[in-house]
Amino acid sequence: MTGEVAGFAMDSLLSNGALDVFYTSIQMKKNRPAYKLTVLCNEGNLEKMKRIIFKETSTIGIRMYKVHRECMDREFKTVDTPYGQAVVKISRFEDIVNIAPEYEDCKRLATESNISIREVYDSVKRSVYNGKY
Repeated sequence: MTGEVAGFAMDSLLSNGALDVFYTSIQMKKNRPAYKLTVLCNEGNLEKMKRIIFKETSTIGIRMYKVHRECMDREFKTVDTPYGQAVVKISRFEDIVNIAPEYEDCKRLATESNISIREVYDSVKRSVYNGKY
């Protein structure tokens, strides 16, 4: 399976309801290199995911396991920075708070302002901590 086919399969799975999709480099029998495709989905999407996997990849078998998935509460906010507005994801669990600026917004602001993307990320986080949303 080529990288392009793997990317297309991933896009198809995600656009059809997969919660997460990733590849892991593995060694198969006779020491052959391969990729393990992992797809997380709700039970209601299982048949659709299986169909996409069989249609879009070279696999002839699927191993399935039920897993429990725990997620932080999250919200998206638009914050003002000296470089413009950016969306940030704020995730919470009990007393734990994670701040994750959206990459595409930060990339755009860094390019427009001719500064490093790290500076934009830092500015977005400061804006969240200072309540500028």
